[in-house]
Amino acid sequence: MELSQLLNEIRANYETLLSRSQIEAILSAGTQLEKITTARMNKDEEILKAARAELNEARRQWHHMQTEIDSLHAMKESIEGTRPFFKNEVKELINASKLKKHEIEKVEILTKQAVLNGGVEKDSTETHNTIQTEKVDEVIKEWEGSFFKDNPHLRKKSVSLRFDLHLAATDEDCLHMKQKSLPDIEVRLVMRRSCSIPSIKT
Repeated sequence: MELSQLLNEIRANYETLLSRSQIEAILSAGTQLEKITTARMNKDEEILKAARAELNEARRQWHHMQTEIDSLHAMKESIEGTRPFFKNEVKELINASKLKKHEIEKVEILTKQAVLNGGVEKDSTETHNTIQTEKVDEVIKEWEGSFFKDNPHLRKKSVSLRFDLHLAATDEDCLHMKQKSLPDIEVRLVMRRSCSIPSIKT
């Protein structure tokens, strides 16, 4: 009886110790699991915070990009609206440039023609003046010969002659008129006593 009782007591104590060890092991495992879980939760929370921060940054960038896209769309619409205006402006500038070029070319042509015509007119005028001078000289010589022929007692060296000639027609009219006879010439004779001859016999 005593041996059997002793064994029962030993078994009871062992079971008690076993139960305590199991409980402690379970508690220890629970504590470790709790620590691991807490650490994992903390880590997951940090990851979640980082993910939320990235999401917020992505949303901010998306909003900024959307604003830029809207601005670009508005700019595009504005450019599309002003395109006809600038197209007309460019067309007007091109037409004005062509007109200006045409005017410059026209002025150059007129200038060349004026230079050429001016040279011809100048030559014509010089020739006409030479012819008129020769004709006037002939008239003067003819008049002098007739005057001194009718007055043989007068000497050319004893008098000083001054002729004021007034042509009836202007040079411009003479250029366009073909006259067979000379225009009327007014001749005035001024006679002064010569220092070399005391007197002039009449």
